[in-house]
Formats: sequence, C-alpha cells, structure tokens
Amino acid sequence: MRVSILFKGIAREINRVIHPKSVGKVHINERPLYDETVRGVMVYLGLYALIVCASVLLVSFNNLDFETTFSSVIACMNNIGPGLGRLVGPAGNFAELSALSKLILSADMLLGRLEFIPLLIVCVPSIWRKRFI
Repeated sequence: MRVSILFKGIAREINRVIHPKSVGKVHINERPLYDETVRGVMVYLGLYALIVCASVLLVSFNNLDFETTFSSVIACMNNIGPGLGRLVGPAGNFAELSALSKLILSADMLLGRLEFIPLLIVCVPSIWRKRFI
C-alpha cells in the first residue's frame, strides 16, 4: 500500500511541475487521500531508504560481497529471517560478522520491528527531558 501511495504521489508531483495550477489528489480505492497521509508515506519510505543505505555502508566494512551485506540488512530491517549468500543464508548465521555489524543489524531489527519513526522520536532529548520551573 505504501509503495502504491508513493508512486501515485510522485506522479501527482510530476503532474504539478508540468501543470502548476492543477489540483490533483491521490486516490486509493476511489477515495482521495489527505496530503498529510501522502507526505507521511513519502517521509516514511525516505527514512527507510536512508537507514538501509547507511546500514549497508556500515556493514560493508566487513569486506563481504554486496549480496551478503545488502540481504543481511534487508533481512534484519524486515524481520524476515535469513539473508542471501553463504554467510547469512539459510545454512549460515551472523556469527562471523564483526561486533559493529552485529550492533548495526540489531538496531535495524529494532527499527524495523518497532516502526522507526516513534523509535527515532524517543531518541530526541527534548521529547523525554522534563523541565521544571
């Protein structure tokens, strides 16, 4: 559903660039979506892609092949079990990865399982810091 909203939102934005005065709405099942909903989906998928790219970059310091690195990050972010490749595939495990990679992949598991926007908000000190007058 999020990917469908993303593509329809991108199409709407391209249409707005071509026709600046047009009013376009994104529809799902013939029902219009609020602009806040479309923007929220775009932010979510943008953060998801940013976290995946950063995680792949950090895990790649193990000097493993791209298939193993990328599939281990995707497997942990989506909580789907084994990745691809010899090391993290169905017959392998994550034991040979470095401690940094295990920490990154553990954080990816938490972010993927707990919906990372609320988890990232909790990490902002101004949210949880109590101020007494």
